[in-house]
Formats: sequence, structure tokens, C-alpha cells
Amino acid sequence: MKKTPKKHDFSRYCDNERNIIILVAIIVGLISIPTIKGAIKHFTNKSDENPFLYGMEVEEFDKYIETQKDVPSDIEGMSVYDKYAMGLQRQDGSDSDFDGLTDKEEIEVYGTDPLKASTAGDLYSDSYKVANGMDLFTYYDYAEEMTFAYNECQEVKLTASDPTDFSAVVKDKTSTITPEDFSIEKLYKAYQLYNYSGTVLMDLSDIYSDNGITEKDIEIYVSEGPFVVKGLTELNKVAISSDGNKVTLDKDFSDSEKYYIFIAKKQDKLVGSIYNKIFGKFDKSNETAKSENGTAVIYGYPIIGSFKVIYVDCSTEENTSNFMSSILNYMNQNSKDGKMKYSADILSSVSKTEMNAKLSIFRTLFPNSEGDLYEGGTKKYKHISDFFDEYKDRLFFAYMVYEIDTSDIARYDEEKEESTEPVSSGFDKWVDELPFQNFESYIAEGGNCAGITHLSSYLYNTKSIPTSGSYNCTINGTTQTVNWDLTSDNDNSTLYDSGLIDYKKKSFIDDHSSKDNNYLIGLSEGEEEFVNMVGCFWAEGNDRINMTRYELQSGEYDNVELIKNMMNLIDQGKILDMYLYMRYGGAHAVNVYGYEYVDDETINFYVYDSNLPQDDRKGYNIDNIKGQCTLQVFLSMNKDGTGSFEYLYWPMTDNTEYLASSAEGLMNSHAIVVMDENWNILN
Repeated sequence: MKKTPKKHDFSRYCDNERNIIILVAIIVGLISIPTIKGAIKHFTNKSDENPFLYGMEVEEFDKYIETQKDVPSDIEGMSVYDKYAMGLQRQDGSDSDFDGLTDKEEIEVYGTDPLKASTAGDLYSDSYKVANGMDLFTYYDYAEEMTFAYNECQEVKLTASDPTDFSAVVKDKTSTITPEDFSIEKLYKAYQLYNYSGTVLMDLSDIYSDNGITEKDIEIYVSEGPFVVKGLTELNKVAISSDGNKVTLDKDFSDSEKYYIFIAKKQDKLVGSIYNKIFGKFDKSNETAKSENGTAVIYGYPIIGSFKVIYVDCSTEENTSNFMSSILNYMNQNSKDGKMKYSADILSSVSKTEMNAKLSIFRTLFPNSEGDLYEGGTKKYKHISDFFDEYKDRLFFAYMVYEIDTSDIARYDEEKEESTEPVSSGFDKWVDELPFQNFESYIAEGGNCAGITHLSSYLYNTKSIPTSGSYNCTINGTTQTVNWDLTSDNDNSTLYDSGLIDYKKKSFIDDHSSKDNNYLIGLSEGEEEFVNMVGCFWAEGNDRINMTRYELQSGEYDNVELIKNMMNLIDQGKILDMYLYMRYGGAHAVNVYGYEYVDDETINFYVYDSNLPQDDRKGYNIDNIKGQCTLQVFLSMNKDGTGSFEYLYWPMTDNTEYLASSAEGLMNSHAIVVMDENWNILN
């Protein structure tokens, strides 16, 4: 039965039982796109260190902040620069120490320290003392029971050393972390921790008993930041002190940082990591396998729906049983028209030698019929039905390889049960995206992403486009009036008639640029008018949006109202323009056209990126949900419905530079600006 999409009820944060929620986007799955080499030079003339076009102008922050010396802030007698220089957040209404009093109230009304949650240094916050008639400058011994309402993992024991510690959040994130991200052979538990600066004590009794291990079999690691980015997130081993099954972490935590805590199997240099990696199996004398890859081959005659499955037994009966069940479930859930049902009699076990021999024969006799399907990884066929569709009119034998990690089976089934339909504007990436990539022109030599983004949102949201116009563009240091008139070429009518398909094909850029760059040459008159229009949109976007104005330093975060506004417009069927600082340097413009909750704490915003149109850039692995580039968001909410968010845009798994993030450790400063098709800014 189709489920109703979840709508997030922000009013629930007014409930005192819960005032903080995290929405960590989990990117589910990958699309495989071969070889990165060669593709970079094909569509950019930038260096290998900065291979992508951006096209958004960025002012140096130091120069920008100097201009804020004469800009009044919300605090009397202080400029925006003064707040920044003092270490306060620059936004109006800021509460830099998160004690419940705004910086303005602390300075103008109470005379307290806006950078200390308790000016007196005790465990009562300044706002608590105000509410309870206590002296703000007197140190009080804490006389109440220490409770941590947002600690969801009671085996993690906390103590308070600061008032903000009582807002500590602890969540079990074991199911969302892939051990391979950190070359961890086995992960017993993963926790997320934030809003906390005290000591962490953990009762590992259940971990020890469930896995038949002791303290000598584990290692504990900590990483900083709200996101896990393979290749960038550092994993640091921490020392521990033990008292029976309880361990205390020798780690100084900060309430301004987010952490992941990993309890992992101690790396065994011989049997553990090297033996398993080389031979791809477990040493049964060393441990009972809880997780391993199971492989099966599905083969038969697609035209009549007749299939057999052979598989190699896993190292434990439990894993073998789970793997067999997963094969049947997957085939039955995704069979053609949902009518075909398979039973255990199609399954038969073979030895590894027999499997290899069978595959060798298949690949020799039927080289064109193989499809590799990897559950949780690269897929050629996403569903059994896709396999049917490709071979439905063929009479000959076909086969494909099915592989799944047994540890993912229960989680996969659970996520499938809990998943919801995405919320979408109706934007179809295969129809509504401009199919060609970002390009350079005489107006925007660094890339026209802002122009392409504006054209996309205006065209989709209004179902029209101005047939003519002009804008004053700065070209080679000189201001020139650039005109465009789409009516001068009949082909351009496809742009302003929503019933027609855009005439510009995927090859539009390739046909008018060299192998070394995307600078357009050799255009027809109508194509020149189109480029002029996009260039004018680019120039107007840069004039209207000063990205540096929205720049935040590491540790500063954006207001959650932006996320609410984005969701509201997407719900109305709109797509949005989003400008981002990128890790490479410079800024980039993309479109946002949908969002999806994976669970109550996980959300992804769908993104159209003109550097990666229709996921068609050869050589890149696109992180995706159902093929979309995604923006991950991490929200911290207060009980009154206010809050902030952090974000990560990391569309390519094999490129740790092509990303944008507010997370400390990934970028020193960040900026995100979102607007509608009429340049109205949502921030």
C-alpha cells in the first residue's frame, strides 16, 4: 500500500519533552559511471586542482567584514563588525553561548557574559537564573538531579560540567555508518554526540556479551563533525580507562562540536584485516561471522520468466539463511508486474569452485546477457523488472550476479518498510533539466551556472521565458548593455513555449567548444541570443547576490527558517535556486527540486547541478537517492521552534574537493543562499 509522505511538524518542538532533532541525510546507493580520467579536460579549461566551472563571484571575507564597521547591529553601540570581532555571531537575535538569553539581552539588559552560558561559572544557565530570580553573578552549588533528556542511549553515561551539557544529545547511529568508510574491519556500535563538554562513560556489557568479546578485543575512535565524508573525516583512536565492563573515554569534548564515537573490533594485523581482505572470508576460529558478502547468480529465460538461483554458502547457517531469504524477497518484490512469485525450490547451493566454473561458462557462451546487481552498491539493474525489460523479447539464456552484505539485510528490510514517498515539485530531471553542462562565454568566462540555474527555475515555475531583454554586464572591466531577442530564431521558440521540447541537445556544448574548455564558439545567430540571455541572467544573479554577505565562519550556522521556506515552496510545486561556497574555492549555483525523509531524522534535498546534468558526466560516481544529487541537512531545534542547520553537498563519492559544507573541518567558512525564480531570497 502506498504510504502518505511524511510532513515535518515543526510545532512539535514547542513540546518540552523534546527540543532538538537531527536530520542527517543518508545517501542511499550509488550510480556507477566509469573512469574519471579524460572527462575533466573535456569540459573545463581549469587546472586539475580546480576542474569545475563555477561562475559565482566571491568577495574576500576580510575585505567584506571591513565594510561592516559602519553597519549597525541589533546591539546598541555595536556594528556588525564589532560583534564579529568580539567573537559573537553576527546575525540579529544571536545567542552565541546558547544559554537562552540573546546577546543583546546579556549586554544591554543583564550585563552578563554573552560568551558564557553561566556567567558565574556554575551549572545554572543565565536564563535559568533570570527565570528563577537567582543572582546572575553568584556561584551556586547544583542541588538538583542531573538528567539528560536527549540521551537516547542509556548505556552512555554523562556528567555535566557546564549548563549546556544538560542539552547533550546521544543517538545510536550504528545502522547509518559503513565500516569501510574508515577501513574498520568490524563496527560494534556507533554513536552521535553533541551539545556536550563533559566526560563520557560507556557501559559495554551488552556489546561484550552479544559478541562474545572483552575489553581487549575493542578499540574506540572519535571523529569530529556532523557528517562522515570518506577521505576527509579523520578517525582518532582514544585511550580508555576500565572499571569492569564500564570504560571512560580520555577525550576532551566541546559543546560547540559534533562527534561520532565508534566502538570497533581491534585490528588484527594478520587474521583480522589482511587475511580477510586477501581471501575475502572469515577465520572461523577467530570469530563467528556477523557480516559478510553473499553472492548468487540468477539465470534462466527472461521471456518466459523461468529462473534458477545458485549461491555459495556463507560461513554461518544464520548468514546463509538470511542471504537466501533476501534473494527470494528481492525477486518477489521486484518481479515483472509483481505477479511472478518465487519459492525456495529455485535455490541451490554450490561450492565456490562450481560457482566460478559456472560463471566462466556463462560469460563465455553469453557475453552480452550478463547484468551485475549489487545491493547497497553499484547497480546495473536496480530491479529484477529492469532485467526482464531488457531481455523480454529475447529467446536466449540470460543471467546476472546478485550480491549483498548480510549485515545490511535486516536494515534494508526495515528501511524499506519505513521509507516514505518523496515530496517533489514535479520537476523531472530527464525532461526539465537542460541536458548540456555548464559553459563559458564572453560574458561569464568562469561559467554560467547562475544563468542556467535562473533560466531553469523561471522556465519551470512560470512555464514561460521573456522573449527579449537586456542587462548591463561588466565585460573585461567595461560595463556594456547586452541585449537578447529569442524571436530572431524560430528554434528558440522551444524555450518560451512550454509545450515544445528544447532543441538544444546534450551535445550543444561539445559541438561549440574545444576538447580543452567549454568556451562557446561558432554559434548560430539564434544560439548567440540564447547565450546572451543566459549571460545576462548570470550577471544579474551576481549583482543581486553578494555571497560574502551570507558567509559564516567555522562554527556559525544558518537559521532553520530557510529550510522551512524551502520545503514550503517545494510543496507548492516550485523549484529553487541555491548558491553555495565550494571547497575548491569560488561559488556555484544549482537548483533544488524535492526532498525526502528516509526516517524521522533524515532528509535529503534533490539537486540539479549544471556541472553534472542528468547524471551524465562520464567518469564520476554520483551519490544519489534514485539518481538525484542530494544536499544533506543537519538541524538543531529549540523548544520554541527556532534553530539552526548544517549542511553538506557532496555529489561525487570520488571527489572530496567538489563539495560545499558548513561542517567544521571541511571548510573554514561557508555560505548558502536560496531564492525563488524572481530573485526573492529565502534566507
